[in-house]
Amino acid sequence: MMYGRYQTSIVLFAFVTSLSGCGGGQRLSPEVTAILGKADEIELYSLNPDKRLKKAGTGLEGWQVLGQTTLSGDEKSALLLSLKKGIAASDGSVAACFNPRHGIEATHDGKRVVLIICFECSSISGSTDGAPFGVLTSGRAADEFNRVLTANGVPLPKPAE
Repeated sequence: MMYGRYQTSIVLFAFVTSLSGCGGGQRLSPEVTAILGKADEIELYSLNPDKRLKKAGTGLEGWQVLGQTTLSGDEKSALLLSLKKGIAASDGSVAACFNPRHGIEATHDGKRVVLIICFECSSISGSTDGAPFGVLTSGRAADEFNRVLTANGVPLPKPAE
């Protein structure tokens, strides 16, 4: 059976919301939140959203890395607060794209969290020690992520068209 764009969007929405809950008030799991919060530092990535360049075993979860910066202390806390507010502001909608331009990686107590973030479609694909999860977000944090990257001399990805 072939799906049109509308049906594909509905299927993608149902899949993502089944992983993360629906609508506002979403959040990352307590385990993910603890790892991000307790990590001494996190890596913030600028990613190339071009799926044609995605290659397993390279970059961040296969996505080409344009640059990255290490955040700690107040800078780390402010970025994570922005992410938390962006997730909480989700209205439950998601687009059928997945063109991630940002990523976060953190390790604490031997556990690794990776977040691949597409503010364009309001979706985060994550993993904890390789176990996948998803959560919806809003575009609210995109400007803060770009500000931090720029302030640290990291090139930004090409904006969404």
